[in-house]
Amino acid sequence: MSTNSFFAKFLRFIGILLMGLTGGFTLLGGIGTTCAALFPTKYRSMTALASFQWLYILFVIAGIAIGLGEFGQPLNS
Repeated sequence: MSTNSFFAKFLRFIGILLMGLTGGFTLLGGIGTTCAALFPTKYRSMTALASFQWLYILFVIAGIAIGLGEFGQPLNS
């Protein structure tokens, strides 16, 4: 039976922490784009995005799906 050193445990903790932060920021980015995707004509500064509304809706769906997918990854122990 082998024991993990402190350095290995520390690196594992840092890896898990950074993957969690990556998933969280990806999820927040997908959710944050929702107002630009669904209501581009409601805000005067976003009217140029109205012709690309379908693309922004795809970005929202993909961002939320990828963000949620990152949280579902199993940890290899």
